[in-house]
Amino acid sequence: MIITKEEFEAYEKLRLSKPTTMWDIKLVSKKTKLEKTKVIYIIQNYTQIKRRIKEGIKIKLSKT
Repeated sequence: MIITKEEFEAYEKLRLSKPTTMWDIKLVSKKTKLEKTKVIYIIQNYTQIKRRIKEGIKIKLSKT
């Protein structure tokens, strides 16, 4: 799996738009249309992903 810039931006848009409990994986997944595994990965690796997206590097998910 890969996290694209568009997927990260969907997450960011929700995070910045209104008070949302970003740890509510089911709700965030529903509103962003992202798979739950991607939402969890973004939450756990937010800073690194944000930096890499800025640099134009795709984010690969490891299967752990």
